[in-house]
Amino acid sequence: MLDLLVASASGAAGVDHGVGTSELMAAMAGVHVTYLQHLLVPVGLSLDYAVDPAGSWTSPLSILGVLLALGAIAGLFVAVKRGHALGAFAAALWIFGLAPVNNVFPRTAALMADRYLYIPAIGVYLLLAALLLRTKGARVWIVGAVVVLLAVLCELRTAAFATSESIWSDAIRKVPTSALAYIQRGTDRSTRGLHEAARKDADAALALDPRPEFVVRAHLLRCQSLVGLATQAEGERRDALVEQLLFEANAAASVADGLAANAMVRDDPSLVRSMAQNYIGNALEMQGDAFGARDAYFRAVQLADENANAWMNYGTMLLKSRNAEDHAAAIEALRRARDLAPARLDIVLQLALAHGTGGDAKRALALLDRAADRHGDGPEVLYTRASVLLRVAQDWGGAQEILRKLREVDPNHPKGTRLEADIETAIGRARLRKGRDERDVT
Repeated sequence: MLDLLVASASGAAGVDHGVGTSELMAAMAGVHVTYLQHLLVPVGLSLDYAVDPAGSWTSPLSILGVLLALGAIAGLFVAVKRGHALGAFAAALWIFGLAPVNNVFPRTAALMADRYLYIPAIGVYLLLAALLLRTKGARVWIVGAVVVLLAVLCELRTAAFATSESIWSDAIRKVPTSALAYIQRGTDRSTRGLHEAARKDADAALALDPRPEFVVRAHLLRCQSLVGLATQAEGERRDALVEQLLFEANAAASVADGLAANAMVRDDPSLVRSMAQNYIGNALEMQGDAFGARDAYFRAVQLADENANAWMNYGTMLLKSRNAEDHAAAIEALRRARDLAPARLDIVLQLALAHGTGGDAKRALALLDRAADRHGDGPEVLYTRASVLLRVAQDWGGAQEILRKLREVDPNHPKGTRLEADIETAIGRARLRKGRDERDVT
């Protein structure tokens, strides 16, 4: 009842699956049979089942589902009439445990999920335990066989949960029509730098013609992978990838604009619209359109205040302005990004640089100290610290010492050579100024 009240109040009870009530009832009848199979023989489990809402009453599973529902209702009445408390309790748990997630009413986004079985499972297993008590002599053998079987199944299932890659690959093997599984695996792959593989997963998800919220997420995954690929590419290939990124980001924005703002959409429409605008900003920035990128990032933070990536990108673009007001706004934007994602090292480093370029070396170095405590003295922390010491504090000796540590940690750091040249240039200029000052005094 609580589920029903919450779903009705939030709007999550009004999902339109694009099919008639009769088709949806047939699909859900088959789902309930599968639920019972999962409880009795837990094989074929998956993180997503991608149930087709267009069910058919000619399907054997749908017919069995109707018989199961009628049997549960009849069992409840018979058990109550005969005073069989355990039977009545088990039947009631099955009926009323699945009622809020029957998906005919209320209609929610997930037609099938194993978590919906937590309550109905209690009744089923109590009945099995009662039947086991009647087996007398064979009880030990039955229990032993069940324990061994469940131990083997548990070990196999645990292995699937070893990594994000393995669990979503397992879901794809079992349910090839799951767009969610492709998107989740692709997101993990892109995070690990496997951008081409991530793009293929996004393509596979779109080929399934999924629900609109999955369409926009697949486009956003394409954007994420294209950003990674464009960052690694050069010349014409980079230009072509950036063009694709801009196209995909606009496609994501177009689909996101059409999402209904209700709770059944798994992704907040405002947030996915913001993410799409952020990728538009990425593409424009890569094309050298600073003003266009800045406007896109601003739209992104206006659409969703909780988008940390958009706040960081907006703040970074503001830092490129020589306007004092823009610099102050950049620091505020980067602080907002830091508050939303305090564990993000890249945001903390950008905020430290913002304070540094504003002349506040003390605050910049304090941020870097906290970053080092949390993340260790990695290459980016060391590089940023050396940059602040060089350009803001004018502590060339300190910058040289940090550069030495950077060379030890990452001898091939892409910016290390440039930093070393900048330090030598700064020291050379200081010596020249000192020489001129001494001559003037003489």
